[in-house]
Amino acid sequence: MRDERAGFSASWVETVIAKALERGSATVFEPFAGAGTTLLAAEKMGVECLGVEAHPFVARIASAKLLYRTDPALYLEHIRNVKIRAENLSGCVDNYPALIRSCFSDRSLEGLNRLWQAWEQLADDSPQSELAWLTIIAILRHVFCVGTAPWQYILPNQTKKSVLSPMSACFVIGDSAPTAFMFR
Repeated sequence: MRDERAGFSASWVETVIAKALERGSATVFEPFAGAGTTLLAAEKMGVECLGVEAHPFVARIASAKLLYRTDPALYLEHIRNVKIRAENLSGCVDNYPALIRSCFSDRSLEGLNRLWQAWEQLADDSPQSELAWLTIIAILRHVFCVGTAPWQYILPNQTKKSVLSPMSACFVIGDSAPTAFMFR
C-alpha cells in the first residue's frame, strides 16, 4: 500500500495504470476518490474503475467531472442560459457568514449569489446542469480576494492583486470548459 498525499497528477496515475496493464488487464478501485483524478485517468485509458468518496461535496465534484462526455453544445447552451438569467437577478450578501464575507468582496459575493440563484432556477439534473454547477464551483478561487497558497489553502493575511468578477470568470471558464475537460 502506498502513502499518497492529495494533489497527485493524472499523468502519474496514468503511468501506474499503464504499468499494471503491461501485466494484463486492470481494474482500479480508489477508496479515497476525492475529486476524481484517478477515476478520470482510468476511464481515459479504458480501464474499469470504481471510486468511493465520503465527503458529499467532493463526491459531487468527481461525479460532475465524470460527465465530461456531455455534448459541449448542450453544456454551453446551459451555462449561457445561467449567465443570462443571472444578469437579471439581484444578489444578496447579507446572509453569508463572516468568514465568507472576509474572503470575497461584496461585489464578487453578490455576483456569485446571482449565478447560484440562476443555476438553482435552471437546475434539471441533466449532465449539462451538473457541469454548469461545476463551473460555478470552479470560479470561486478566481473571484475571492484573499491570497492562496499553491494548493487549496487560503492565506487570510494576503490579498490578490487581481480578481475576476464572477460573470467574467464564468464566461472565461464556462466558454473554455468543453475543451478543458473533454478528452475525446
